[in-house]
Amino acid sequence: MDVIFCNPPYSEYQEWAEKAILEANTHIMYLVIPQRWKDSHVINLSLQRRGVEAKVIYSDDFLDAPRSARAKVDIIKIDFQEAYSDWRRTKGKGAFDIWFQDSFGTFDKVKEESEKKEIPFKERLGLVPGQNLIERMELLYSKELSKIRDTYDKVCSIDPELANEFNISIDTIKSGIKEKFSGLKHKYWKELFDNLTKITDRLTQKSRDNLLKTLQNNVEVDFSAANAYAIVLWAIKNANEYYDDQLIECYERLVNKESCLLYKSNSHFVDDTWRFATENSHYYLNDKLDYRIVTHRVGGYFSGDSWRTYDQRYNLSLHAYEYIQDLCTIAKNLGYDVNMIPLNFDWQAGNERVFLYDTNKVFMKVRAFKNGNIHFKFNQDFLRKFNVEFGRIKGWINNKSQASEEMNIPKEKIDEIYKSNYRIEVGQSKLLIS
Repeated sequence: MDVIFCNPPYSEYQEWAEKAILEANTHIMYLVIPQRWKDSHVINLSLQRRGVEAKVIYSDDFLDAPRSARAKVDIIKIDFQEAYSDWRRTKGKGAFDIWFQDSFGTFDKVKEESEKKEIPFKERLGLVPGQNLIERMELLYSKELSKIRDTYDKVCSIDPELANEFNISIDTIKSGIKEKFSGLKHKYWKELFDNLTKITDRLTQKSRDNLLKTLQNNVEVDFSAANAYAIVLWAIKNANEYYDDQLIECYERLVNKESCLLYKSNSHFVDDTWRFATENSHYYLNDKLDYRIVTHRVGGYFSGDSWRTYDQRYNLSLHAYEYIQDLCTIAKNLGYDVNMIPLNFDWQAGNERVFLYDTNKVFMKVRAFKNGNIHFKFNQDFLRKFNVEFGRIKGWINNKSQASEEMNIPKEKIDEIYKSNYRIEVGQSKLLIS
């Protein structure tokens, strides 16, 4: 149209004016509306969205009209053609553009929301009812899966000719669905693995990485409660093997000729081949707290003058940091809840750092040096457990009596030492996923 003239019911003038301004495809519009339109947020927003201005060309009232009324009105002129002229082309916005934005603007909103920080998974999970972690995850997964299916059902309902014009092909839809389903499935498996902290918190860095990598590389089934329970049981079984293997690995990284004593049952120590003769030469760490254990292969103090700055953790080399943290994990598995980590300290070469358990009891004292060595002084009771469990897992000690004799441990204490390394029983599975 060229011109629109509208004198709407004044009780609904805002709704009429908004609809006319946003939807009219015209050059010029005249509106006869109450003077209070200037304070109307609805009308001002409509003008702003179209990129036009309203000019008052006349003001009057209806006091002398045949039907007398006290309303004071303005006649306003909106020149859309002026807004779309060449020199103001970027200011005006057509009615079709407004309609399209209102109808399909959710695409932009979705994009904006996706660019924002995603709501943490735990917060979303907390809004879902369920008995335990797996049941709640299954419900949330089903909702997201249904949303994807509903979306693609709507896409498939588009008229074929229109879909062809939009270059929407069957192959595109198929690949899109496949990618979405696969991505959703892997996201939920990863969330499950990340939430198995009651299992993984007792693993050393290497064991944790290996277990999670194995889980992630071998989970191709759909996410469901039944499959998740099976995976958790598999993780429990394998975690127990990791708990034993990592104790042996940490122990063997500590041992050397200066820090070890022979078992009583051995008659001699083979100097050159002791490390490789473990089947015949059984060794264990000295269990005196004031005895210093010196390591030569786990890194030490990091001065920061090397180009390998990415290996630095509060002045510790990365290997030293991980090994000290691993020892704290081993201690936790043996019943010593060490409440400190290497990052709690500002490390200086040769300065002693004390790690505590149960708030104020000494677990170990550590000194890191620039030559790559670390000196340890361990709690005596911890070393006894460490020695017994190492010998038991290696198969050198077969019962409590043998452990008591070999390690010179009083029989009344052997019950709390023998088989003290942490182990998950299958019956605990529900507690691990609560």
